[in-house]
Amino acid sequence: PLLGVTAAVLALSAIAYVLGKRGALAGIRTDSLLGMVSGLFIGLAALYTKAMFTFLDEGHRLVGYGVCLTVVIAANVIGLGVMQSGFQRGKALVVVSLEAVINKVVAIIGGMIALAEFLPEDPTKSKMRVIAFILILFGTAALARFGGAEIADKMEESDS
Repeated sequence: PLLGVTAAVLALSAIAYVLGKRGALAGIRTDSLLGMVSGLFIGLAALYTKAMFTFLDEGHRLVGYGVCLTVVIAANVIGLGVMQSGFQRGKALVVVSLEAVINKVVAIIGGMIALAEFLPEDPTKSKMRVIAFILILFGTAALARFGGAEIADKMEESDS
C-alpha cells in the first residue's frame, strides 16, 4: 500500500507538471500549483518517516534506513525545492498554506491507506478525529484566504 500511495503522489505531481507546462491549468496560479506539489512531496516524506520507524521497530534495518530514509531525504529536498520555486513565483502565504493543506491530506489519508492507521473503534472518538481533520483543513484554507494576502498586496503597492 505504501508503494501505491507513492505512485499516486508521483503521478499527481507529474500530471500537475505536464498540465502546468502546457498551460492547461490556466486558472491556477503558478505559486498555487507549486505549493500543492510541494505539499505532495513533503506529505510523502512524512509517510516514509512513519514507515521507517515501523520497519526499524520490526528489525528491518536495511529497508528502514536504505529505502525509507533515502525517500524521506529525497522527498523533503524536492518538496522544499519546489516550495522555494513557488516563493520566487508568487506569494509565500499562498504557497505555504496550500503546502500545509496538501501535506496534511497526504499524511493523514496516506497513513490510513498505507500504514493501516484507521479510525478508532469508538464512534465518538472517530467522529472527533474526522471533525478535527476537517477543522485543520478549513483553518489552513482560511489562513490562505484571509490571513494577510490583502495586507501583502497593500504593502507591495506602498513600496512601488
